[in-house]
Amino acid sequence: MSLIVLAAAAGSPGVTTTVAALARSWPRDLLIVDADPTGGCGLPITFLHGLTSLPDTMTDLVYAARDQRLGEAVSRAVQPLPDCSARLLPGPRSHAQAVALAELWEPLASELTMLGAGERDVIVDLGRLGLAGSATPVLRAADFTGLLTRCDLTSLAATRQWSDQLRDAAAIAGGAPRCALIAVGPAHPYQPREISDALGLPVLGKLRHDARAGALAGRIGSRISSGWTRDVAALGEAIRRQMAENEAILRPATLAGAPR
Repeated sequence: MSLIVLAAAAGSPGVTTTVAALARSWPRDLLIVDADPTGGCGLPITFLHGLTSLPDTMTDLVYAARDQRLGEAVSRAVQPLPDCSARLLPGPRSHAQAVALAELWEPLASELTMLGAGERDVIVDLGRLGLAGSATPVLRAADFTGLLTRCDLTSLAATRQWSDQLRDAAAIAGGAPRCALIAVGPAHPYQPREISDALGLPVLGKLRHDARAGALAGRIGSRISSGWTRDVAALGEAIRRQMAENEAILRPATLAGAPR
């Protein structure tokens, strides 16, 4: 179906907790991928809270890619998540390991693209952009990128560097966006429309700040009712709606280019 990347340009606006919360409420078959170059297994910890130990997945995938058996290795490495229909591909265990994974990201991006083109969606936690070890090939392969940013001037200045870089590739034929902003926290001093005008990308969703809800986003059995979880649900709907619109635009172009 779709390969979706969530990332941030500065600070910690909550990429991992947003991915975890989206996974809890996603209505379709979903694979979530931890590709955050800071390491530390953020998504497994968010979901499992240290209840189980995970294998050194990324190292295994490097060797599998060298042996041309990456697809098989990814299938074996995917972990089921308790109380959740989504599955998880664990990521780098440390920032040092992420730097050593440069040769993996290109073939893994191709594999995730194929998985996203099947009967499931793939959501990748890419963490903060521009760090050593960032999975840039996955960013380039994404059907859609959600760039999380806070609404203060410092965050927006950092995000603008990436919005400028992504803008040229942000639209497909017909003008549908492949990249959009997700505004996080209080909408001051800048409102979403002002942010969109300044950065040249649409604001697809807004997430209020709720530290407690964010901390419990992936916890087993958590049932948190808050404005934040409603924001996440609305964001998920907006992403799926955008993917459907993009697919509808691309389908006639694909058929037109097919051999007769």
